Amino acid sequence: MTSEPEGWPDLLVGEYELRLTLRALDDLGVKDYSASDLSGVSAASSYGDIVAKFAKMRSLNPHGTEAPLSKVHRGDIYKLDGRDGQRAVTWHDTAQAVVWLLGFTAEHDYDLFVTRAQTAETRGLGGPSQLMRAERDYPDLFDERGAEWRRNQVLAALTALVNQARSRPGDVLRGTLSSAVRAEALVVAGPQGRRLHLRFHVPPLEAGLLPSGFEYVLIVAVPDVDPDGVPWDPFPSGAVPETIAVSAPLSD
Repeated sequence: MTSEPEGWPDLLVGEYELRLTLRALDDLGVKDYSASDLSGVSAASSYGDIVAKFAKMRSLNPHGTEAPLSKVHRGDIYKLDGRDGQRAVTWHDTAQAVVWLLGFTAEHDYDLFVTRAQTAETRGLGGPSQLMRAERDYPDLFDERGAEWRRNQVLAALTALVNQARSRPGDVLRGTLSSAVRAEALVVAGPQGRRLHLRFHVPPLEAGLLPSGFEYVLIVAVPDVDPDGVPWDPFPSGAVPETIAVSAPLSD
């Protein structure tokens, strides 16, 4: 049985979501739609093809395959070419793990975005320029990322950690679950089949997010866990102060 090196890697590093800025929604003629409703915007806009391409291409790579936008004195604004001369630009906001569709034009005119980058925001949206995302793009983002969204992120990170442990039975794998709690996972094989052991370090890093008894809530949500066989169980590598442990059989 071996342990990971010191450190608690973020299990969701590199993950991101796709959104449209308020200005991009306006450009597409669908300003009343949610910034995260890409399928709805694609269906409602006369230029839905560019939104569909944004969803497809940026899901594969946050930068895409086209060149950065020139003449804006930064190399992180990327072009997105649509059909019939449609043009858009995107930006990977690594701080918030979002790739934004910043703007759109049907006029084969990337110079429009250069002009926006050089023009101060005058519409009360609170952004650094007319090109970049505005401060008003963030309230909706943070509203959508409420407690339920955060708990889903914790579960996604735990699932990723368990998948690592499944691929390395006998090794203790560790990680930080969406900045909320530190966890260790171990899969061991025995006469009754494989068993998953989890150990969480308490108190959690984010107070108030996870309920009392969260270790049981999380382990039964892991795919292939038998919810009827979840006792408290000492972690095989030994007791560690300020931790809670739980285990369950795996059905696979």
